[in-house]
Amino acid sequence: MNHLRRRFHHLSLLLFVLSPQLLAQSAQPSKAKAVDLGSLDAAPTPPTSIRGTSPHGHPSSPESRPELKVLFDLALSHQPGKAEFTFQNFHPLILLEAIPTRDLMIALEVNPTPRYFEMDYQATEKLTFRAGKLWIPFDDLNPHNIFGGRINTSRLRIGGQAFMPDLFTDLGMALKYVFTDNAELKMEGHVYAVNGFPSGGSDPLGVSASYPNFADVSVNSTDNNNDKAMGARLHANFAQRLGIGASFYTGVWSDQAAAPQRLHLLGVDSQIRMGFTEFRVGGAFFQVKLDDATTFERLGTYGELSQKFGNNAEWKFLGRIGTVDPDRRIEDENDQLIAGAAILYRPSLIEWSGEFSYDLKSVSGKRGTYYAALRAVMQL
Repeated sequence: MNHLRRRFHHLSLLLFVLSPQLLAQSAQPSKAKAVDLGSLDAAPTPPTSIRGTSPHGHPSSPESRPELKVLFDLALSHQPGKAEFTFQNFHPLILLEAIPTRDLMIALEVNPTPRYFEMDYQATEKLTFRAGKLWIPFDDLNPHNIFGGRINTSRLRIGGQAFMPDLFTDLGMALKYVFTDNAELKMEGHVYAVNGFPSGGSDPLGVSASYPNFADVSVNSTDNNNDKAMGARLHANFAQRLGIGASFYTGVWSDQAAAPQRLHLLGVDSQIRMGFTEFRVGGAFFQVKLDDATTFERLGTYGELSQKFGNNAEWKFLGRIGTVDPDRRIEDENDQLIAGAAILYRPSLIEWSGEFSYDLKSVSGKRGTYYAALRAVMQL
């Protein structure tokens, strides 16, 4: 574990040292309009501001009329041992946004059990209050994490144990503060209190009867203890070229009737943008107290390189690599070392893509070691 931490620290330090030279050599950002769906799982991004802009990055009118946003996709995929040659749909999504005043925004997924709904009140130019089933501000990529080098959704998961939820959302309240926002530096911070991860997971070693559940939290679920999870994130963006972020999360996951057992989650992320080229690296580290005698660790990392090209930057190449170890006490099919690549093309409203990724971590009995898909995404 220590050598992995040292490697990750050295990589982050190398990015920090090299960033001035990289920035000095980079070309000026292009003004060509291109929709970035490089996550291969396009969806609205978390709230940024209210006045004149919707929380998902699209220009909005100050009028009170609601707006509907639609996201639909269809993939023809193949993952042997997991999902054979099949059509898959990840997002039949309808999102409703309403901005009754220039200070207030309401957004939710149109669903009987929405995975996300939020009310944002912008108290000042710098301070925003958030409440609802919030997107947890953790890492720079949203809405799905890519720890492991592949989109971490339950439909693509190799083993049965989730590293993080499909959508990292939870019931609670949050504050966002913009420290500075200009051409040279944008820096913002978040603090929040949410219900937190519950119990209900399964110990892969079969030792403990109680284990945290890292999968999605239902909107109808109630907190299993009186201790609220707390978290914070700070992110700085230098001249739209270099981004550096750090995140922290802590909470008690055990049931109210049991002895309180706490988990801590740390995250670091960095982004370098040079014209149409972008490099991202990130990591998440869990420390989980299972019982009074047992503490275990979890680790996830990713690296991503993307390159846009074409007359209007309508093409994009994407390469990824990453690791996931959901419980370092045991090596099983949940452990991953994934490398993959994709090519994306967006000439208009529809984005077309093809991707392939392979799990290099060899474990006896592992299923779904590679994933291949052709996918079409429409976002309105």
